[in-house]
Formats: sequence, C-alpha cells, structure tokens
Amino acid sequence: YVKKQSNFNVDKFKKKWLEEYRFQTNEVDSLLHKNSFITKLVEIQSYKNKSFAEKKDLFLQTIKSNVFYPAKTEIINQLQNIPFDEKKEIVTAAMQSNTIEVRQQIAKTIKTIPIDFKTDFETLLNDDSYNTKEIAFQSLFTNFPEEQLNYLNKLKTCNGTNDLSTRVIYLAYSQLTEQLDSSTKETLLNELLNYTTSNYESSIRQNAFESLLMLKFKNVVMIKNILNASKHFKWQFSKFAKECLREIYKQSNSSDIQYSSKLLTDDENMLLLKIIE
Repeated sequence: YVKKQSNFNVDKFKKKWLEEYRFQTNEVDSLLHKNSFITKLVEIQSYKNKSFAEKKDLFLQTIKSNVFYPAKTEIINQLQNIPFDEKKEIVTAAMQSNTIEVRQQIAKTIKTIPIDFKTDFETLLNDDSYNTKEIAFQSLFTNFPEEQLNYLNKLKTCNGTNDLSTRVIYLAYSQLTEQLDSSTKETLLNELLNYTTSNYESSIRQNAFESLLMLKFKNVVMIKNILNASKHFKWQFSKFAKECLREIYKQSNSSDIQYSSKLLTDDENMLLLKIIE
C-alpha cells in the first residue's frame, strides 16, 4: 500500500532497518540531534559533573522554558545533593511548572524539607498523581511529626490505584503516630490486616503484607494469610509470601514459633515447616 500511495522506498527501508544486522547508530544519533528536545536533554546531561555555579543559569532558564519534562527531571536529579538554599530558586520555579513528572521528582529527591519550603511542598498532596501524594505524604509525616494527624487526614479518603497503595500507606502510617487514640488505631490496623486475606487481589495483599512487615507486626491471622498466599497461582506472589515467612521466622524466637504453631492447623504447620526449613 505504501509503495502504491507514495514515493517512499520501502525496499531500501526494509533492507536498512529490518534486514541489516548492524544497527544504524550514527544515523539514529543524527536524527535524534535534529530534535530540539533531545538536543536540550543531551546538553543538560553533559553538565552532570560540572559545578553548580557553572550550570545554575542554564538550569534555571531550562526549568522556566516549555521544553519537554525529561530535561527538567534530569535537572532536579542533578541538584539532589546541592544545599537547598543554593538551588531554591530553581526548585521553586520547577514547582510552579505544574508538570506532574517534574513535581514528583522534587518529592522524590528532597528528603529534608526546609521550613520555608514546607507550604510549597504540602501542595504536592493535591497533585493529580497518587504516586506523588504518597511520596510527599511520607516525607511530610517524617519531617514534621507535630502535624502527622493533619497529613493523615489529607490522605484519609484516598484509595489510590487498583492496588489500594494510598489507602494501605494511610493505614500503616496511622500506626506510627501518637496523635490517634488506641481504639482508632486498632480499627485501622484490622482494616490493613483484612487486606491480606484471599478476598483481595494479589497486588493489594502484597502491599498490605509489606506494610505490616514494615511495622514489624505479626500475629496468627497474618501468618495464616501468608501461608494461604504461598499457594497462590501467581508464582511471583507465591514466592513473595514464602520469602516473607522465612524472614518472619528468622527474626522470631523459639517461644513465638511454638505459640503460633499451636494456633495453626496440622496442614498449615506442615506447609510452614516445608517453607522455612
């Protein structure tokens, strides 16, 4: 069809790009460098080992431009270890870009949030990206413990994507604050534990298991649910569950093991021994 409708040399293209075993590296490079975005990205990457003073003006100009976002996220990456006071003007301009990917990169790379950047950083909790919300929430929760309840409330009604990652993070972090009463924390913990059951899809269950392990929580219900997961038809999830069991029992003392074994069925104990031995 292409042959009939245009002057394009299909045979030449086929021979050069489909049949020739050598990749046309030089031609690809030439074509890419004709693209203004690629040219700018390559230029930014070439400044990786240069001092901040040498690249500050270029970086600020690029952040304020309409260049495609990967060039801007590369800038944020290169500034990761630069003191905040020195890079503040660039980071502030990047936050104002309203580009999800650029703002998310800021959330990922700024681990210690200066007090004078706190208000700006908090706006990341309102971004149209569950991933950005989750990253920003965890940083704010850690950096400003006195406002943990406020940040929890920001996440309270968010479920996240199909794996309920945002909801699971909310439930897990609710256990780490002293600003919730014990009854509320117990209710939220039970909800988190419920997500480990076979009533839920494997990605939800895995998120819940990982959060409980992060909390160093374990009880017989959780062990039973991990044993159930170890028999799952998805081999990756089954493998994950078995590794979890080995790690749990590696860190458990003999009395804990004896206690839990008494509450498991004979079949569950046999499966457990098969996995951890």
